[in-house]
Amino acid sequence: MRRLVRSFAVLIAVLALGGCDALIARFILPSEGIRPAEYAVAIERNVTMTTSDAVALVADIHRPKMNGAAPTILVRIPFSRTFRNSLSADAVGRFWASRGYIVVVQGTRGRFKSGGAFYPLRHERQDGIELQWLARQPWFDGRLGMWGGSAFGHTQWALADQSRPGPTALMIQIASTSFREMFHPGGAFSLESALFWAARSGGPADVDPSSTALERGLEGFPVIEADDRAVGNVPFFDDWLVHDLADPYWRAIDGEDRARNIKAPVLLMGGWYDPFLPTQIRDFQTIRREAAPRVALDTRLINMNA
Repeated sequence: MRRLVRSFAVLIAVLALGGCDALIARFILPSEGIRPAEYAVAIERNVTMTTSDAVALVADIHRPKMNGAAPTILVRIPFSRTFRNSLSADAVGRFWASRGYIVVVQGTRGRFKSGGAFYPLRHERQDGIELQWLARQPWFDGRLGMWGGSAFGHTQWALADQSRPGPTALMIQIASTSFREMFHPGGAFSLESALFWAARSGGPADVDPSSTALERGLEGFPVIEADDRAVGNVPFFDDWLVHDLADPYWRAIDGEDRARNIKAPVLLMGGWYDPFLPTQIRDFQTIRREAAPRVALDTRLINMNA
């Protein structure tokens, strides 16, 4: 009991000192084998970039207090702006910025602080390409890294074939170049994965769906009405279901030959029981066989048990 009280007191003290992101970093970010932080960090909030169709994409920029330009890490967040997500984003930004990187944490269209209507995966390529504004920033030194998994991973694959500017290094976790095959493995529809995503993100903000709502959607026919039974109609769920072939809908999302045409080395991280694993392994094999030699040589794949 004393230990619990002491831990609670430490938590209250950290919160009172405004160190919420430091507390999160302590528990969710790596520490073993990591070089120590070297710089104080300044954060510029609500930096807005307007897309060609007049949507405001908003970012927080975390900068180390140092002279001159530095490498940039871009993280595009496909989640709502909640207290927890904001703390996590700041923790990630501070973690890298304190080690000499400039970190741009930007909401994808319709999420975090960005405007526009949210539709998973659809706008990531064009919105990402329009991030050429990075190259015009005085603090950008030409080196760009990206980070994240799942939908974060898609934001990276969407830009993997870009240059001037384009990624210099990528770290893609539990995501591949084929979301279509994740949703339709072997020709069957991945109902549980699609329904959970639709129930969680089908509204204006992310919510955690109840098990009762999910069961209501899963236990019934027709399958295309699973979202209606669970939470109401979610258009992107219907699109994922009816587009089971590699048609123009999926080519706009997954692209073509992105693994072959990747311009930067990538650290791929997968899980032995993750639905992306088969296509992630295929991406790795394609990169090692067919990508530019310097990219192929420095690309790695790590698979971890869940």
